[in-house]
Amino acid sequence: MALEIVLPFKIEHPQYLLAAIPLIILAIYLLKRKAAKFRSKLDEIQFEKQSRSLRRFLILSRTLLIILLLIALSSPFSTKERTITGDYSLTILSEESTSMQLFEEGLAEQVRGRVINSIPAKIEQIAYGNDSSIAEGLLNHMQGDDNIFLVTDGNTNGEKSLDDIILLAKSLNSTISLLEMSPIKDDTSLRLEGEPEILFGTDYTYYIDVQQVGSPRPYTVELYVDGELIYQTSGLGPASFEHTPQKLLLDGFHQIEARLVIQNDYFRENNQFFKVVRVYPKPDVLLVTLNEDSKYERLLQNIYTLAIRKSIPADLSQFGAIILDDIPGALLSPDIDKLSSYVSDGNGLLVSGGPNSYDRGGYKDSLLETLLPVVVGVAGKEESEQDINVVLVIDISGSSTFSFAGDKGSSKISIQKAQALDILGQLGDDVRVGAVAFDSNGYYLTTSLLPKFEQQGLNDSIVNIKADPKAGTVIYEGLDKADLLLREAKGSKNIILISDGIVSRGVSQSTLTKVISLANRGVRIYPVGIGEDTDVEFMKRLAYDGKGVFFQPKETQKLALLFKKDDSSQELAGNELLVLNSNDFITQNLELQGTISGFNQVAPKPTGRPLVITNRIYPVVTTWRFGLGRVVSIATSPDIWAGSLLSKKNSELLTRSLNWAIGDPSRVKEFDVKTTDTYINKGTDIVVISENPVSKEGMTFAKVGSKAYRARFVPKTAGFQDFFGGKAAVNYPEEYYAIGLNPKLPTLASITGGKTFTLANSSQLIDFVKETSKRRKTDFTYFRWPFIVASLIIFLIEILVRRIHENANR
Repeated sequence: MALEIVLPFKIEHPQYLLAAIPLIILAIYLLKRKAAKFRSKLDEIQFEKQSRSLRRFLILSRTLLIILLLIALSSPFSTKERTITGDYSLTILSEESTSMQLFEEGLAEQVRGRVINSIPAKIEQIAYGNDSSIAEGLLNHMQGDDNIFLVTDGNTNGEKSLDDIILLAKSLNSTISLLEMSPIKDDTSLRLEGEPEILFGTDYTYYIDVQQVGSPRPYTVELYVDGELIYQTSGLGPASFEHTPQKLLLDGFHQIEARLVIQNDYFRENNQFFKVVRVYPKPDVLLVTLNEDSKYERLLQNIYTLAIRKSIPADLSQFGAIILDDIPGALLSPDIDKLSSYVSDGNGLLVSGGPNSYDRGGYKDSLLETLLPVVVGVAGKEESEQDINVVLVIDISGSSTFSFAGDKGSSKISIQKAQALDILGQLGDDVRVGAVAFDSNGYYLTTSLLPKFEQQGLNDSIVNIKADPKAGTVIYEGLDKADLLLREAKGSKNIILISDGIVSRGVSQSTLTKVISLANRGVRIYPVGIGEDTDVEFMKRLAYDGKGVFFQPKETQKLALLFKKDDSSQELAGNELLVLNSNDFITQNLELQGTISGFNQVAPKPTGRPLVITNRIYPVVTTWRFGLGRVVSIATSPDIWAGSLLSKKNSELLTRSLNWAIGDPSRVKEFDVKTTDTYINKGTDIVVISENPVSKEGMTFAKVGSKAYRARFVPKTAGFQDFFGGKAAVNYPEEYYAIGLNPKLPTLASITGGKTFTLANSSQLIDFVKETSKRRKTDFTYFRWPFIVASLIIFLIEILVRRIHENANR
């Protein structure tokens, strides 16, 4: 017998009920309105006496009639939730791709053989050869309200994300379970990574990743550049290696090859990896300076082809970037239109401060200021005293219930709550705060924004939140609740998102759309990562689109600086340089040490990205995009105030800033080839910049720009390919890299309520399938017709009464 639970009476469209009030008022007005004309006052009084009771009846009946019709339109309904016994069948999805050769054969058949006498079971094959489109295979076989059992290593290389499909499975009430298995063959794979393009003279680091499954076996890694062995090391088991050679690469395309020397490896294809590194020649840079002994000249002359002028020359076409070194605004004003066009066309501009620039050089309210990512001068008193609003958004999804990496005694949710409390403790008492939590849905921890000292019980609310092991990570829901809290707030609006970001790709587009919408309304997003398995790239994207900064847990003390009101009376030792955003090209892995004795007064524009600040919260390095170009503001002077920036370690900040401003060094070339490394059978685009059309046997080039031609190249063999002098590396199929079990797979399956089973506990699998086949069904019963019938009866009664009244007055 099914278990029935009667849920409360509900209204599907309550907005229709709100229309009752104006409609009733209109009905009363029309009934009271005197449409007839009378010959005398006596006739009017006589008519009023005869029709008074009828009019009262009509007002009452029409009011009731309108109410009944609106209730019918609002669709009242009730629901019944029933727990029913569903289909006991089990769908076994068996991956048949090449990587599964490392495991025992026939595992899917063994699973079916152990359960077939108790529950119906069928085997469907997904993924073949070098195509591990597991997500697509899962999508094709999900029916909803079903049990699926995966026999797979979980390493997918298809176009669809496995995270996406897992979230879809949860919404369809499909339960996905797994077979626990271990490789029975030994294999080791190799991958080589590093920047595909660098400038001449830039240090280059090679990253070598080795994966190994089966029994640990010794191996040797060799690294070759243009056929010459430059590095050799040995290892045992999975490992990562880094190598930064002393020898600098020359200009041009360079063929890099990593080789794995190992005995008795199952797959030989993944023991060799190819990569192309392009080294650009020294870019042409214009340094405009009035200083006869400019520190920029000393620092940059060996890295760039430097042209030094005291004013802006007529022709700027040869330069990849311009440095304005403490130049007064009056000297630049005749050339502002030329500078604006130069940057808008895709070139770089670095504006360095000093006693003759920015607030001291007449930049404020000038055309030059429109090019800069900062406004000149400090914020006014009204702006500096505005409210600061912060909403903490805390992840309580299923992935937060797992152990925090490096601390097996704590779950990630406990770390996230501790992190939230720590951030809250760092905020000033006058900061207006609120908090929400989210998993597959969003939940308010506070119902409004209040100054921190007034949010009584917020700490306890954070401590007491619980995580659901089966819930997904839908960041959109948390941001949406935070948006509602911030909607009416006055002052700066900020969201601190505390999450590992796992499974977020399942709703990534809606989340990113929400973040962009928030940013357009002045709300900044500051994601804080939790755990070594944080989806860092996704969280960085949220920060970038949200005009904020991504922080690792150890960096959250920087948040206190962001949300601190300026207090010029506060005495702090010196002006220590701090990296605010360590995820930018300019500041990544950059550790600054030292202080500056002075700086120009500037404040970042809403779309400017502050990267380096002082401990007194003054921005030093700020960037933004202007048109197609890039602009860097350095609000201090290495010549006078910031000698510490010239040290060997700190000077990289200046060279990286200039490299970022330069962007693509090849954009001024009349002929150029742009390539991307790829894998066998995985297409890549070849782009040729040329004044004339280009052609190559077996490829079709289409014009995609005024001087750009593009063709698709799908390689069939590994090695290096040449395209008009440009090179691209082709590697083994991606199928051979990710070997062994995907460690994320059990976490993803648990989101759907699934479990991991061994062959030995097949009886538990049978019981699990029977239990999870009991599905909760919701039946909807609508009550529109009773109200429609009642309104019809009232209407008929009204007609009858009016007829009787008319006959009585004849």
